[in-house]
Amino acid sequence: MGEQKSLLSNIKEKKLDLLNQGLYSMQGMDDILLKNFSVNHIKDKDFYISISESGDESKGVSEIIRASVDHYVRKNSKAKYLHINKMDDKLAIKAIKASCSMPGVFPPVIIDGKKYYDGGVFDNTPIQPLIDQGCTTIILINIAFFGTKNTTKNIPENIEFYEIKNSRKLGGVLDFTSSHAKELYELGFHDTLVYFKDKKIDFF
Repeated sequence: MGEQKSLLSNIKEKKLDLLNQGLYSMQGMDDILLKNFSVNHIKDKDFYISISESGDESKGVSEIIRASVDHYVRKNSKAKYLHINKMDDKLAIKAIKASCSMPGVFPPVIIDGKKYYDGGVFDNTPIQPLIDQGCTTIILINIAFFGTKNTTKNIPENIEFYEIKNSRKLGGVLDFTSSHAKELYELGFHDTLVYFKDKKIDFF
C-alpha cells in the first residue's frame, strides 16, 4: 500500500490515537478499488461481507470498548452483514474497505457517522447471512487462531458444512505484498483440492 514509515516510528508518532489513525493508510486500496471494482461485476450474485460497528465518528477510542461490551456482554450484536451487490459503487467500496480494516493497523472507515472495522472483530466466521438466505451447503475457510467452535455449534442439521483449515502457517499478518497474496491464494487452492479429494460432492 505504498511506501510506508517504519512500524516502530508509526507507533511512536501515533501513540494513543493508533486506533483512529491506524499504522497504515488505506489510500492504496482506494486506488485499486476505484480502478477495478464495480457492483455491476457481481450484480447477479448474492455477495455478502461483514463489518464491525465500533461507535460514533465524533467519539474517541473508548467507543470500541463500549461496542465490545455491547456485543459480548449485553449480546447486542455489533457485527453487520452487508449485501454489497445491492449498494452503489461508492458505498460498496467503503464497505469493502471496512471489511479489511484491522484495528490499529488501518483507520476505521466512516459510514453514516459510524466507525467500522474488519468484521472479524466481532464475527470471524460470518455464516449467519448464508443460513438466513437458505443455503444448504456452506464451505468455511478457517484462518481463525482460536478455531470456530462457538460460531458454528448451532448450525442447523439440514446444512452440509465443510471446514477447510490451512495446512501450514500463513506468515506475517502485516505482509501486504502481492507475492505473499499469491502464495496464500495458491495455498488455499491446494488445501481445498486436498480437502475435497475423497469427498462425494455435487456442487462443483
